[in-house]
Amino acid sequence: MWDFSIGRSVSIMMRTWPFIVFRMIVYFGITLAYIMATGTGASVGYGVGHISTDPDGPMSFALWGGVVGFGVVSIAVYWIREYILYVLKAGHIAVMVHLIDGHDVPDGQRQIAYAKEVVTQRFAEANILFVVDQL
Repeated sequence: MWDFSIGRSVSIMMRTWPFIVFRMIVYFGITLAYIMATGTGASVGYGVGHISTDPDGPMSFALWGGVVGFGVVSIAVYWIREYILYVLKAGHIAVMVHLIDGHDVPDGQRQIAYAKEVVTQRFAEANILFVVDQL
C-alpha cells in the first residue's frame, strides 16, 4: 500500500531548512573556488606568458593557466565536496527520520549541531561511514 504524502514530505523539508541553506552555501563556496582558481591560473599564465617571444604568448599561457587552475581545483574539490555533503546528508536524514517518528527537533542552527550529535552517536567516526559508503 502506498504510504506517501507529498504535503508531509514538503513540510519536513521546510522544517529542516537549515540543511538546505547550508548545502546552498557549500555549493556557492565550491563555485567561488572554481572561479578563483581559474582566474588565478589564467593570471599567472598571462604573467608568465610575457616571457615568451611570441606575440600571442600571454594569451596562450593564460588559457593553459586557467585550464591547469581549473583542473587542480577539480581534483581537490571533488573529495572535499563529497565528504562535506555526505556528512551533511547523513545529518539531514537523521533529523528527517526523527521528525517522521514524531519527535521534536531544535530550530535553526541548533538543528545542524543536533544532527552532528546524532550521527556521531550512531557512528564512531563520520569519515569511516563515508569510506564504507564510497566502497
